[in-house]
Amino acid sequence: MEDIVIRKATERDRFDAANLFVRGFWDDFSKMKRPVEQVVKALVDSLSLDRVYVAFEGSEAIGVISCSDSGGRALQIDIAACRRNLGPVTGTIAGHVLAAEYTKPLRYPPTTGYFDFIAVTEKARRKGIATRMMRSVMDQTDYTEYMLDVTSINEVAQRLYRKFGFKEVGRVKVRMSRQKGFREKVIMKYCKKS
Repeated sequence: MEDIVIRKATERDRFDAANLFVRGFWDDFSKMKRPVEQVVKALVDSLSLDRVYVAFEGSEAIGVISCSDSGGRALQIDIAACRRNLGPVTGTIAGHVLAAEYTKPLRYPPTTGYFDFIAVTEKARRKGIATRMMRSVMDQTDYTEYMLDVTSINEVAQRLYRKFGFKEVGRVKVRMSRQKGFREKVIMKYCKKS
């Protein structure tokens, strides 16, 4: 891999960031039974770019990460855009489900950053890009600790976060676990070394 640049997203990165996010979580988004492109269009304007970072290899976007805090989240779901792009029924349901997941205020101190999502393209996986993105965001922000959650069935991500230094601090049972395909979210915390 050539040099990787990780920087805060700009307006011209909006589509790439949304595309990486949707494709990175396609197992979840595919349940909408809509093409990737429609889901991306539904969410592209929901990104709060001041909380989103993109990794580039040359001119190609290969990863996206968000870091929210108690002052705001990386996504502000536009339910009207979901309806326009996904249809009235699917769009309404998807918009409300995504809003519940990604827009609920965080109850952490202002010194805590929260990784809403981390996604890397298939061809860039297992090459340290997610680790580099987390490190880069931590270097670019002033939080003293970072939180994230990961599904209980995503053991690959859990191993990555543990290797990075995150520790499990709890588990939360999820509603509609049969539809989601997992029963719990694992809550993890990282404390920045002084």
